[in-house]
Amino acid sequence: MQGMLTSLLGNLSLLSYFAKKREKEAMVVQTLGVISTYVVIVQLALAESMPLPYFLATSVVVVSGLFLNFMNYFGLLNAGIWRFWEDFITIGGLSVLPQVIVFSFSQPSISKIRRCYRFTNLHFPIYNLDADNVVYICPLST
Repeated sequence: MQGMLTSLLGNLSLLSYFAKKREKEAMVVQTLGVISTYVVIVQLALAESMPLPYFLATSVVVVSGLFLNFMNYFGLLNAGIWRFWEDFITIGGLSVLPQVIVFSFSQPSISKIRRCYRFTNLHFPIYNLDADNVVYICPLST
């Protein structure tokens, strides 16, 4: 989940950068990144894997970010509002960066991989995450 939120923030930051530079193709790519990540976050919220207040806050930032970026691209946004958005997204990115670095190096994923066996004769693995983000590699069942 943290990786998706970081990805979302990165896409919004880059979208803001390209909107300011008026680079349409790059904006389309970053917008697709925001939307595809948000779709996954919506699915997590529907499955109740993401608390509702966090989902609502994320939704407000995503909708506001897309709206403000496209308003700025088309020249319909006040310069003061745009500066506020740029400050907001910059502070957000700088505050998340140390957390991502610490999280990346404090939890080695490879050491948490466990083998899960079922009594089947199929050879293709399926990957499952438990509540502690431990990966179980299990044979597929029929």
